[in-house]
Amino acid sequence: MEVKREEIDRPLAEFPVNIWEDPLTSFSVSDAESERNKEKLRSLKETVRKSFMASKEEPITNMKFIDVLCRLGVSYHFEHEILEQLESMFGHHDFMQMMRDNESDLYTVSLVFQ
Repeated sequence: MEVKREEIDRPLAEFPVNIWEDPLTSFSVSDAESERNKEKLRSLKETVRKSFMASKEEPITNMKFIDVLCRLGVSYHFEHEILEQLESMFGHHDFMQMMRDNESDLYTVSLVFQ
């Protein structure tokens, strides 16, 4: 039994030439704007650091905060603080008992496992 293959005629798209300029060819940042961005970055990092340290009082909230920092891709700014928090959290012998007492949900248990 012979199977015939039909040629498929696919039309080629003929897109018009781009009339807009490439925005990155003329992109430049002034020194003043660069300094403002650096200052804003420092301010935001300090705000996040304060929030992170405030979450230290509740270990489960702290773990969730660390997870959010990792998922956002900004955890590298706070590596030292994160390691310090995790060591103190898992260093306590009553941490697992606290997890049992709080009847943690599956999400929280998975964070501990992770």
